[in-house]
Amino acid sequence: MALRKPQVATDAFIKLMAWKYGNTLDSLLAKFPTKTFDTSDDYTWNVICPSEKNYSLLYAEDESGTQISAGGSMIGENQAPFVLVFEEDWTHRGATIVGSLNEVYQFVVIDEPIFRGNTTAYRVYLSGGNTEGIDSQYLLPGEKFSFEANYVADDLSREVGEGSGSTHTQLRNEFSTVRDRRKVGGKMIDDKCAVGLPLVDDKGNVKVVTRWMLYVDWEFERGFKDMKNRALAYGVSNRNINGEYMDYDVNGRVVKKSAGLYQQLEMGNTIYVNEFNLKVLERALLDLCSGKVEYNNRQFTLITGDAGAMDFHKAIQQETQGWSQLTLDNSSVNMIQKTTSPYHQNSLSAGYQFTQWKSPMGLIINVLVDQSYNDPVRNKITMADGTLAYSHRMDIMDMGTSEQQNIFKCLVKSLPERRGYQAGPFGNPFTGELNNMNASYDEDSAVAHKIATLGICVMDPTRTVSIIPNVLRPI
Repeated sequence: MALRKPQVATDAFIKLMAWKYGNTLDSLLAKFPTKTFDTSDDYTWNVICPSEKNYSLLYAEDESGTQISAGGSMIGENQAPFVLVFEEDWTHRGATIVGSLNEVYQFVVIDEPIFRGNTTAYRVYLSGGNTEGIDSQYLLPGEKFSFEANYVADDLSREVGEGSGSTHTQLRNEFSTVRDRRKVGGKMIDDKCAVGLPLVDDKGNVKVVTRWMLYVDWEFERGFKDMKNRALAYGVSNRNINGEYMDYDVNGRVVKKSAGLYQQLEMGNTIYVNEFNLKVLERALLDLCSGKVEYNNRQFTLITGDAGAMDFHKAIQQETQGWSQLTLDNSSVNMIQKTTSPYHQNSLSAGYQFTQWKSPMGLIINVLVDQSYNDPVRNKITMADGTLAYSHRMDIMDMGTSEQQNIFKCLVKSLPERRGYQAGPFGNPFTGELNNMNASYDEDSAVAHKIATLGICVMDPTRTVSIIPNVLRPI
């Protein structure tokens, strides 16, 4: 008997899963090119930091080392020095820096930075002829500071400054390897199932098949696809701060788990909310775009669950209440249509759903529902109304362009997704083979194995926004 072509050699199952389960991360990433690496070593990339940014003050202290608190006396009177402490080394001796009231209070850095473990301290004084000092409320933790200029004498000046330009930071990720198996009896080679399984062909036509092994293959592929999707989406790196892996498999070999999409998004713009509203979304996207993205290129896709899509619709509905366009002529947007019903010969249906919001400043937001957000098995936390909290989550991801992708799946050239078999002496239902001359064991059965090595890369997490219900905030 000739071998049957294994079902996974076609894309029938991929199409069927997309048809049955809708959009998932895997199907979304499949629309974009995949990055293939020569080896399974860690992959790294550099992220360019902004040329100019704000730096949050950890705390300020006077010359005696006493931390400055609210309600204290004026600080820096008659140009008396005091100290500003930050998490990083970002400015230099001779620089003028400013806080929130940048035309009122300007600070000159007196000395080279003083490093205190993981923090950096700068001795400063108030410039601009200010002899009255600064109110302590402008020197509290969280106050934002930025570089202003290097002012020097107009004659016989000495060098000052370090230049202004973009720096970079290096990010790193590794590949995860997942594996699964499925065992069936040898008799199943010709078994039929009472319930047909719909398969989608290349032209989109649905064909119902009744072979039991097709159903087994379907379940095997579905489970493996879900496993890969969870690894790509929810994977959490198991490398500790010393670069060591803490997990081992049954053979004592190191297990590597790569950071998935959502762990990498945590380095971007994350907003926790009790209730979604458009102002939160617009403000986040405007911060993302201002000075960086042209007005004609500010179109985003908001990925969410069913509950999030409903939140989006209701928020727009509330925003547009009273707009004449919605009440002027209902028939023009088909909000009320004719329908059929046994209850009345003149039955009507009414309704609409907002799936796009066009905000000022060129912002256009479209909704895409990812069914994994609605998974009640993996997502267990619920809101007060009983809906899944994760289904309310919203992620806006800049996927990039075909020339410069921002988010993409990673594979290894020498390690494609593989499938292998073990079979007894009388047949392999997965391939249709009979009378196996090289049996793996004496039992009349067959086992299919699958393995895949994969990863995901978010080149620049700052080009993403996540709006998450507060109940999902880690304690």
